[in-house]
Amino acid sequence: MLKVRREQIETFRTQRQARFVQRMMDYLRVTFPAQTKNLTDDHLRATVQHGERKAQDYDIVYEDDIRRFLGYVVVYGLTL
Repeated sequence: MLKVRREQIETFRTQRQARFVQRMMDYLRVTFPAQTKNLTDDHLRATVQHGERKAQDYDIVYEDDIRRFLGYVVVYGLTL
């Protein structure tokens, strides 16, 4: 029987989260170039991470819905 240690699960979770954030950053850069052109990668990454947490506060959990929410965040703003 295959056993996955807690450390391995955490590593998978961390990698999955990093890929998600990168996908959202790429999407925002392509879809909203005017709104993101002056943002550094670090600032955009922080915006995505904060926006994702805020989306979860509203029970928005599906990737497509979070992507849409993040679009609103870069267009209309979100208090960090």
